[in-house]
Amino acid sequence: TERLLDVGCGNGAFLQTARKLGYEPVGVEFDSRAAEVARASGLHVVEARVPGSGLQPEAFEHVTLNHVIEHLDDPVGALIELYGLLKPGGRIWIKTPNIDAAGHSRYGAAWRGLEAPRHLVLFGPNALARTLRSVGFEEPEIVVPEPEAWFYLRSSAAIARGQDPYGTHKPPAGLAREAREFDRRALRCPDHGESVTVVAWKSRRRR
Repeated sequence: TERLLDVGCGNGAFLQTARKLGYEPVGVEFDSRAAEVARASGLHVVEARVPGSGLQPEAFEHVTLNHVIEHLDDPVGALIELYGLLKPGGRIWIKTPNIDAAGHSRYGAAWRGLEAPRHLVLFGPNALARTLRSVGFEEPEIVVPEPEAWFYLRSSAAIARGQDPYGTHKPPAGLAREAREFDRRALRCPDHGESVTVVAWKSRRRR
């Protein structure tokens, strides 16, 4: 059974899915309440931060960070630690808002992906790939994004009008059509999708 580490696992919903898919899942979560909820479901969750998890080196085949790296005050240090936690040939999967997104160009400071001050560091595809290579990962690959422009554009339009992005406001006319066009463009050019998903690998060769 391959072991999977989910960093910032929250209440463990993804860990449950990973377990059903046949992985041996482990979570890292710094929020004590969320970690308690996950452990109450019988999941193995370590309450810690990354870097600083204290987990055993080379213990995992897979590491996932789903909208987590943008919240870390030391993303490079985190990637260095996660590289060490992967077995040779292991894989890291990262999804994060894309600073190079078409929506960011469209809405500027009102773009939903910025979320200051909750988001500390934002990457574009090239910057994320370079950072992964700098800590030793190989073959970073940009994954085609899922259709998600509607969420980002609708929320950004609300922010631009001074409204709560979580509220139920009537969106501007034509916004749904614009979102569909953004999603079509992202399929052709993932570098400008609203989020960026990257997969990279740890070498099988000992360094």
